[in-house]
Amino acid sequence: MMHIAFLTSEFPHAKIHSSAGIGTSIKNLAKTLVKEGIKVTIFVYGQNVQEIIEENGLTIHLIKNKKYRFLGWFFHRKHIQNYCCSIIKKDKIDLLEAPDWTGITAFMNFSIPLVIRFHGSDTYFCHLENRKQKRKNFWFEKKQHT
Repeated sequence: MMHIAFLTSEFPHAKIHSSAGIGTSIKNLAKTLVKEGIKVTIFVYGQNVQEIIEENGLTIHLIKNKKYRFLGWFFHRKHIQNYCCSIIKKDKIDLLEAPDWTGITAFMNFSIPLVIRFHGSDTYFCHLENRKQKRKNFWFEKKQHT
């Protein structure tokens, strides 16, 4: 049986503090995959608690947010990576998908294929919504294209 995992910062569930379009699209896809006999695991990072939830054929891992005094953005990614890798190995996950939205997978390495789903960029949505782009996102996106 194929086993697919999703890495995300959001997912619609009462124990998860936020969800929007990305979380909803993952939930809809996950429900359909389970109906087709595919095993699905969801890794939700940035949570207030560390917990594993088994519900409706899904395994949802809440990954507690950690704070670091130095290079927190890097070490938090490595914390998420190490947690996911331990579950990937133990549960024999075949494929991991993550959205491009936050760039969370930067500097992460996995032993299985990582699929990045394109959800759009801040530049694109600012243009559509006729709003000013945040300076930090402008710099990050400009660096990606140079």
